[in-house]
Amino acid sequence: MRTEAGLSLIELMVALAVLAVVLAIGIPSVNQLLREQRLTTTTNLFIASVHFARSEAIKRAERVTICPSVDGQHCSNQVDYSEQWIIVVGPAPGQSLQDAGPVLRVIKGPGPRVTGNQTVARRITFEPTGRPVSFGRIDICLDSSARRVVISIMGRPRIESNHTC
Repeated sequence: MRTEAGLSLIELMVALAVLAVVLAIGIPSVNQLLREQRLTTTTNLFIASVHFARSEAIKRAERVTICPSVDGQHCSNQVDYSEQWIIVVGPAPGQSLQDAGPVLRVIKGPGPRVTGNQTVARRITFEPTGRPVSFGRIDICLDSSARRVVISIMGRPRIESNHTC
């Protein structure tokens, strides 16, 4: 008596149909997971930048500024932090962003749009006391998902998740 090994055509078609259903359900959720992860990564990078700038201002006993940058070496006049932002020493009161001191850190934006409201659109400067010169909010948006980083009057950032762009 002959025993047959393998799958029949019907069994193979059923297996492929089940696989197609599983993939159709799983792929959109993976895309959403990746989108949320990129948003979380950018938010965490910005929060870490705020903490770093604030602590450096206190440690150095001078102003430290976070600002958008095109070349990674100078503050730009942009109102969009999406490409990259830098953390620089200074500028002193009354000086322009172009008079800022050395670059402490360059952070490349990982993709989501990062913009600030009017008070922090072009820079976030911390005094030697750790307090910001101006406080406000930074919106981090990717498609329909968003996070908001709010910088308090004391210079401490917090995250608001239930925000839309």
